[in-house]
Amino acid sequence: MDREDVLSFLRFLSEATIEEIKKSKAKVQESLADVDPEGNVAADLKFLLRKCDEELLARAEYYKLKSQQRG
Repeated sequence: MDREDVLSFLRFLSEATIEEIKKSKAKVQESLADVDPEGNVAADLKFLLRKCDEELLARAEYYKLKSQQRG
């Protein structure tokens, strides 16, 4: 995965809905099952999974804080 691929994926994460991120994460997990677990492709896919998880967690924290401020 080159720099442009990473930047494109990070852009997707910043613009995607939570459901779109979850769908993308599921597709990446499916792809991970089909590759050599020790190879570069697996490392790239694991990186994408981490980024999905980080974005989902960040959004959950954001919405939690936002709801606390209202209530």
